Amino acid sequence: MSTSCTRRSSTCCGATGLLPPTFGEHLLLPWAAPALAIMSGAAVCNLYGQDGTALWMTLLTGSERADLRGRQLAHLIIFAPIALALAVGFTAWSGLTWTWPWVPAMTPAMIGGQAGLGALISVVALSPGPDAHKRPDNPLEQGDTVGQANLMVWGGLLPAI
Repeated sequence: MSTSCTRRSSTCCGATGLLPPTFGEHLLLPWAAPALAIMSGAAVCNLYGQDGTALWMTLLTGSERADLRGRQLAHLIIFAPIALALAVGFTAWSGLTWTWPWVPAMTPAMIGGQAGLGALISVVALSPGPDAHKRPDNPLEQGDTVGQANLMVWGGLLPAI
């Protein structure tokens, strides 16, 4: 998972939650954390597609399990603190007390579900990107992951359900 995608996803979701308060509406504030959880899945939906020939090193050394668990742990370390802080902070800021049982329960389930689903989708629906020495600087030009991202957005709702 590239760092630029991670930064872009977390910034985008935080900004999406902050847009309505600019015109006095606080209804969407608590839902910024579940939105971040959904977008984190779209960021990790092609974990192995961008590895190129480095993927062979993982397969040949027999370290698939450790590699997969490490990627899932990295996803949780990056996104879980941000999402949980948004869940508590934005729910308190909104003043919508009826969202307290929903948002803190949904957010960890969705973050954890995205870690598992992201690994599954990146293996089942792999979208190979260019090899590392031919990779462009723009992360949006590195493989077509629109289908996987759509699957993660809609499938990412299942852990919360």
